[in-house]
Amino acid sequence: MELQAIDFDESSLTLSESDFAPELPHFSEEPTVATETVKSHLLALENYLESANRESEYLSVRRMVERLLEAFSGQCRVSAESVGRNLDLVSDWLGEPRLGLSLAPFSSRSHPHLDFFFRQSHLGLFDYCRMLKRYLAITTDVFSVTLERSDSQLALVFHPHPDIYISRHQTEGVVASVC
Repeated sequence: MELQAIDFDESSLTLSESDFAPELPHFSEEPTVATETVKSHLLALENYLESANRESEYLSVRRMVERLLEAFSGQCRVSAESVGRNLDLVSDWLGEPRLGLSLAPFSSRSHPHLDFFFRQSHLGLFDYCRMLKRYLAITTDVFSVTLERSDSQLALVFHPHPDIYISRHQTEGVVASVC
């Protein structure tokens, strides 16, 4: 999956020789998602349901979120595959076929580390994309992200993990959050 390439001004970049080398995707053996990312998605689910006036589902989800947050206590990362399967279950239960797209705006706003990330406006486009790539690598192992550059374009390329189940909602959520 590839986001549309962005044309850039050569003078706004800080480049080193290694920035021109082709980059290969890197996948971990047992992909995980940062617990903070899952927590922000769970809270986003609450916020989404509340904003959509779906109070009965909101109360059920609130209880589920509280139990999951207790279960995550002391853990830094959780299995990416089980997160994807649970997203599918929640989507089916809510009758929400585009859950990842619905949650992304709420999740991005509630993730504890994004405030710092979005204040980095002093960076050039290439450096900002490298920072975004690094941030994505920390939050999830579901995708490997490479940064490709040509003479006048820069592209973030998303490579889904080849060995695990990835839900449509995970794909939508990652791409919507990046956008």
